[in-house]
Amino acid sequence: MAPLIDFAKGWPNPLYLPNHEIQSAANHVLNDPQSAIPALDYGPNLGHEPLRIELAKWLKSSYPGCESTPQTLCISGGASQNLARILDVYTDPGYTRGIWMISPTYFLAPRIFEDAGFYKRLFPVFDGGLGIDIEAMRRRMLEVSEPKEGTNKEFLSRLRFKPPRDDDKKYRYIIYLVPTFSNPTGSIMSLGKRRELVRLARETDALLVTDDVYDFLPSFDSMKLPPRLVDIDRTLQGANQPFGNTVSNGSFSKLIGPGVRCGWAEGINDSFAYGLSCSGATKSGGAPSQLVAAFIANMLAENTLQTLIRDTLIPTYSRHHVEMLESVVNLLSPLGVTFDGNMQRSGGFFLWLRLPAPLTGSELAKRAKEKANVLIVAGSACAVADGASELEVLDKYIRLCWTYPEVEDIREGIESLSMCLREMIDENMPQPSEGGSTS
Repeated sequence: MAPLIDFAKGWPNPLYLPNHEIQSAANHVLNDPQSAIPALDYGPNLGHEPLRIELAKWLKSSYPGCESTPQTLCISGGASQNLARILDVYTDPGYTRGIWMISPTYFLAPRIFEDAGFYKRLFPVFDGGLGIDIEAMRRRMLEVSEPKEGTNKEFLSRLRFKPPRDDDKKYRYIIYLVPTFSNPTGSIMSLGKRRELVRLARETDALLVTDDVYDFLPSFDSMKLPPRLVDIDRTLQGANQPFGNTVSNGSFSKLIGPGVRCGWAEGINDSFAYGLSCSGATKSGGAPSQLVAAFIANMLAENTLQTLIRDTLIPTYSRHHVEMLESVVNLLSPLGVTFDGNMQRSGGFFLWLRLPAPLTGSELAKRAKEKANVLIVAGSACAVADGASELEVLDKYIRLCWTYPEVEDIREGIESLSMCLREMIDENMPQPSEGGSTS
């Protein structure tokens, strides 16, 4: 069996994990009692204040129109832990009607929503590469909000599973998306669509949860970040919601390493962050990732993290990206594989490819694993729900991660995929009928 080549894991490359930088930050924090004692304590509910101070500075220097402050930020245990905490605090399965997710979606997110009480209430919003249809989404949300015929509307309007509290609110809907360098498509949502979504969220009492975990990893250093939805929500006229209608879900996992288990949430004002920090688990257990937060605060204050991103991660992952693009163009495009949109728009970790009909991503993933020891993600795995129409559409695609494999393995892995594709194409070629003409 050939050595494993893994295009499925959406992980940072282990060669670029900043072991020495983390060790230096840890020594700096732990060798000084003034920093070591707070780092080893429970910490304030909002999270380690030095990290919130440094993080606010970094975000303001990175995003256009950003007005982050230490009080608008709440430190988390990473993006996935924070998504679960947002649902704990800001939803109630009795009041919150459903979860709307841009399809295709990050394939491990649906389970988090189901665990929060929204099984069978996940609704896909299709993005065919031209952007989502906001009006169609609005109509569908209104349909879902209406109780089914025969339902006791009065009972339903009063149904709650969580007690009312002054330090938070419950939203009628959740809209989940990865607007910049999307997982899995790598796409960037336009500024116009971002504004439309904020307006829709305000109209419908929805909370936009944006996973902004890939924003600092453009494939080209000159690429400018678009404004986050939370920044648009702050500045767009017409805001009347004390807690706002957006939360930015950030993480250091893709930048420093998944093992740090540290990230942040940001709402439009102090109220949202404070409400999030008042979850029962945080009040009992203290700030998430308190010790690691102290290390990261030092890395930001010393410009270590910013240097790592600029001088190592962006140029290195750019080489990975270019190698994968060139390999796909040279080896897969002649077989009918196409890019879903502009292949140069990507940053983040992923390439989203459409297979020639009638081939399917699930069959290619199975064959590549069995015959070539190459792992990929079939597009159907990125479905929001289990509806046949969504699965059928997405199974025409595959997702490839370019950051995790070594550069030299990328071309070899794409060559193996091309051989598997050739086999599948040959098997689907119409066979000549017996006794047919030989002329």
